[in-house]
Amino acid sequence: MDQSLLLALPDDALLAVLAFLPPRQLFDCRVLCRRLRDLCLHRDLWRRVRVACPLKHRGLCRSALRLAPCLRELDISGIDLEDAASEVSRTSCVVAKLELSVEATHVMTFATAIVEKASALGGLKELVLSIWVEEGVVDVNGLLGAMYKADRLRKLTIEGPCRVASINGLEKSPSLTELTCLYRPPHDALVEHLLEAHAATLERVVFEWSVLPVSALLMLPRLRSFGCGICEEDVLGLPEFLRAASQLRSVSLAPSPYRFRIDADIIPALAASPSARVLETLELHVPNEKTVFWRKVAAAVPQFTALRTLSLKFDPFDLPHPEPCFDLMRALNPTTVPSLTTLEMLDLPTPTAAFCVHAWMHDPAVEELPRRNPRLHLRLRLIFLDYENCTCTWCNEKCHSDIRWRFEGCVAFAAHSREAYCPYPSECSSWP
Repeated sequence: MDQSLLLALPDDALLAVLAFLPPRQLFDCRVLCRRLRDLCLHRDLWRRVRVACPLKHRGLCRSALRLAPCLRELDISGIDLEDAASEVSRTSCVVAKLELSVEATHVMTFATAIVEKASALGGLKELVLSIWVEEGVVDVNGLLGAMYKADRLRKLTIEGPCRVASINGLEKSPSLTELTCLYRPPHDALVEHLLEAHAATLERVVFEWSVLPVSALLMLPRLRSFGCGICEEDVLGLPEFLRAASQLRSVSLAPSPYRFRIDADIIPALAASPSARVLETLELHVPNEKTVFWRKVAAAVPQFTALRTLSLKFDPFDLPHPEPCFDLMRALNPTTVPSLTTLEMLDLPTPTAAFCVHAWMHDPAVEELPRRNPRLHLRLRLIFLDYENCTCTWCNEKCHSDIRWRFEGCVAFAAHSREAYCPYPSECSSWP
């Protein structure tokens, strides 16, 4: 395209074109003319940009901090924090999401300086902090003080098994709405402090913990979404919390599918909870012992009268076929789950000669599901489907050959044809 024709475009149209360029090419375009020099640093371009800083992109990170007016996300977890602190101290770039990693106690000062500068610039809404100090006790008072200067901070992720010193003398108006804690030790002073300091505003909490702080969680009046990554052992306090929680709209017990096991009391505890009548989204990981799991879920779903989405995640390395789960299929109807519009079955295991998802879809229990629930979508995500080479009867007959079976993508099935109101217009296919 002729450069003169491109530059003839008005600013808003030219910005729309420049938005397709990656950050490095935006910097390259700045040297072409004065107009592009200014437009390539327009805030509307950079507020969508994520810059990560591994060794090969360190120059790009330095240029972004020196020239870009803002960034959607800055990930400096892969570089030396002393060098990063030096660059950040001179920047005027406003960062919406910041990620950094602390791997030794002596670099905590640099991490504190980085967070303090990002907070002072305004606009910091999300912080991802990894603290992988395995020995000794880490003093996080300074870091928390710097973080609390970010008035707009809404999301915080704390990751790492380090032990922290006592937290004293910090006052902060609650602001966090989402808190994620991964690989933290039991009875962690940092997590307990955060839960107490932001009790008035927290709406979503995600834990990967062996001991749940039940009392602190039940003191969060606005808590609506809860997630828990289950490790090798049962999570102490999880059934107790689910049974007592009163206002949960979303529950996820499957953020870590490769290390998950189901406590037999979890699903009945949630069904007996005051939250059961308002729960809208439930995500569960299907354990290896499936028979009891399907029976318990089938018995529980009638209690979830407001449930809109039931998501079931399989272990892709499980046995080569999932259990039929027909007990659950038969339990789903407009009377038991009047609000249900989506049943997701994600990461179905790789089909073999003994099992084909396509053939499984033709089982009467599955075929009757959309007929019985006209508003329901059965949404599948497959790890792999060898549709062309499958030897099952249905695939050999080229049945439903128009369906776009996707590799590591989703396909949705419903009794209705694809229509405007369908929530999955690009995925939905009529079934049976």
